[in-house]
Amino acid sequence: MHKDILIISKKLIDESLFSGLDYLVLENPEFNSRFNVLLNNETVTYDYLITDKNYEILNLLTEDKQIITNQFFETSVDNIFAYKQIKSEISENEILNTIVNFLKNPY
Repeated sequence: MHKDILIISKKLIDESLFSGLDYLVLENPEFNSRFNVLLNNETVTYDYLITDKNYEILNLLTEDKQIITNQFFETSVDNIFAYKQIKSEISENEILNTIVNFLKNPY
């Protein structure tokens, strides 16, 4: 199975932000590699990952245990975005909105 966007979140998120997008929300994925996870004995590949925490296999750059991101909340690894465990003054919902707007309109 392939999804354009994989969202990892331990809490409920406003899925209406992702309306019209091919996405899947998982709470606690089992990573096979940086760009695929195992779900019910099936490998799920994805193009973009939005995560609420740093998984060791992702090898994200951190500082003081917080994930380093750019202005669009993309991490040091292309196509992986973080909305928690980051330095930001705005709400998680605003961060998710920024990420989705960037994915829909990258330039």
